[in-house]
Amino acid sequence: MNIGIILGAGDGFRLQAGTKKAFVDMFGRPLVWYSLLAFVEADSIDEIIVVLPPISDKAFKELFDSVAHMTPKEKGVIQITGGGTRFESLKEAYKALHQYYTPAQLKNANIIIHNVANPMISLHEINDVAGMLERYSAAGVAIPVYDTVRRINVKKTETISRDNLWRMQTPQGLRYKVLEQGLKEIKHEPTDDLELAEIQGIKPKIIPCTQYNFKITTDSDLALAEDIMMSKKELTFGFGEDSHAFDTKGRLNLGGVEFKRYKKLQADSDGDVAIHALVTAILQAFNMGSLGEFVKPLYARGIKDSKLYLVEAMKIVTEGNWAIEKIDFMIEGSKPKIDPIRRHMVKAISIITGASIETISIAAHTGDGLTPFGRGEGIRCQCLIMMERIWLP
Repeated sequence: MNIGIILGAGDGFRLQAGTKKAFVDMFGRPLVWYSLLAFVEADSIDEIIVVLPPISDKAFKELFDSVAHMTPKEKGVIQITGGGTRFESLKEAYKALHQYYTPAQLKNANIIIHNVANPMISLHEINDVAGMLERYSAAGVAIPVYDTVRRINVKKTETISRDNLWRMQTPQGLRYKVLEQGLKEIKHEPTDDLELAEIQGIKPKIIPCTQYNFKITTDSDLALAEDIMMSKKELTFGFGEDSHAFDTKGRLNLGGVEFKRYKKLQADSDGDVAIHALVTAILQAFNMGSLGEFVKPLYARGIKDSKLYLVEAMKIVTEGNWAIEKIDFMIEGSKPKIDPIRRHMVKAISIITGASIETISIAAHTGDGLTPFGRGEGIRCQCLIMMERIWLP
């Protein structure tokens, strides 16, 4: 079993961000979000322990839900409170290993430790470290030093040979028994997890990592990371439209909400034009054809609830690691009046898609009664969706 430990309890005072390092904002998400997503996504990781400053269960659930929404993969994730230093936090994580896992599980476990301050960790690097632990007792990633290195003190300066010099990064991995023994033997606070192996005479395996996997320590590091991620971020857009005439019976379904005062829209399904337009927009964003073909297998099983069509479409979004940035609806019709019911529709769509309420916009018009919709004979809905995909190197 491979257990990932994400260390993020540090103050981050050198960042001067006014908050704990794990919660420093980067593109609207806390720094820890990026490492957590990578470890959830990494095929080699089975379980995850996240070490953070004090945080409520509700706040962590919201954090994890925002990650889970980006990926279909499910893993056990445990959150604990860290200590005053990085090493103290590692020891708290070690205690948690005994609390949550049996001796039989830990006996052959590999422990992969990562700093929350390295948000641009790649899936390859996580998997490479885990894979290396199948053959070696300790392994970690590092960046070769290419620059000239100079030692400076009050008396002199001197050039240091850069041969065989590496800038250590994370993740760093240890077999459980090596971690256990290293914690018993270490007499000082190491800044590097591989020291726990070296004091036992074990030579760690060093794996070259990308230049992107650097530690964010200062505000300029944060700015550089944001510039890199901005240059790599992907965007996609989709547009959808649907319209139906009113039926003479049944209840209106619009935006995932049933309205008893209004008649159903004519359709083989429940006729929810807002949901249909949104599903079509998602399909268009990924060049996946029309709504009719997409829902045909569902309709063949007797599924007429449009909300379930949207649930199915959202699997395409999450499996591709896309996140919804904006959903805009424009509804044409004279009834029902949209503004009084808009918040109910927004809430329903937010629950199904996982998009925040603030990102969902619904507006309406009557077209001055120039169309059948404006004259009250039916409803037309147009939808524009914007999605982004955070780059994982």
